[in-house]
Amino acid sequence: MVSVGLVALGFGLWGVTWGLIVSSVLAIAFSLLLLKKNLRLSSPETLFVKNELLKYTLPTTVTLLALTSFYNADVVLVKHFFSPEEAGVYGSVVILGRIIFFGLSSVAVVAFPMAVEKYEKGENPFVVLCRSLLLVVPGVIVGVLAYFLFPRFLVTVLFGSKYLSATPYLGIFAVFMGLYAVLDLVSRFFLSIGNFRPVVFLVIFSALQIVLLSLFHQTLLQAIYVNIAVMVGVLAALGFDYAFGHYSRLQRRKKN
Repeated sequence: MVSVGLVALGFGLWGVTWGLIVSSVLAIAFSLLLLKKNLRLSSPETLFVKNELLKYTLPTTVTLLALTSFYNADVVLVKHFFSPEEAGVYGSVVILGRIIFFGLSSVAVVAFPMAVEKYEKGENPFVVLCRSLLLVVPGVIVGVLAYFLFPRFLVTVLFGSKYLSATPYLGIFAVFMGLYAVLDLVSRFFLSIGNFRPVVFLVIFSALQIVLLSLFHQTLLQAIYVNIAVMVGVLAALGFDYAFGHYSRLQRRKKN
């Protein structure tokens, strides 16, 4: 809402940037306020909780940094490798495309504590992920179709006719953002159940994205295709890792 308000006041792209920063700072401050009483060191039990919290902090931080890199690396590199005019066009595409992620990110926020609760109770948290995907995937499909079918309308309404040059890229960029929304949900799910193995894949593929964008940037469309390829690769790696881990656990249970 802060970003929307600043854009409405005429601050443009800087309004979006500062809006995201201010919103994040406020969210962190509010969270610390709520958790203040739980972070006081008053007993051995609270010390144990803090130690567990520290163990959880590092992989969580790395995961969020990797997700942030997926989200922003292309913008930085396009600005570096392309002309200011092309970078401006890409910037408008990015803002429009991110609407899909913003619209669906609340699902991951709600699903996280539900998965934690099921995991702590010894129930199957995978049910939460499946139900969340049943909400996110149809949302992604609807969003992508809208961007492919009505790109001129969306660009004209939100940015004006001077940015119509962004329309050829809008639909395909929406595919990237849709895949990113799924990746964000899946990554947070793994964090909720204390499975930090995916962190390795996130770091590897976030670095791979930067390398590939540095090598393949002849056109804006090529840069977007690199983003999509990286998203498909990391989602496939996470899916394979989870399936392999699940299969290994089943085999161990049979032996026992």
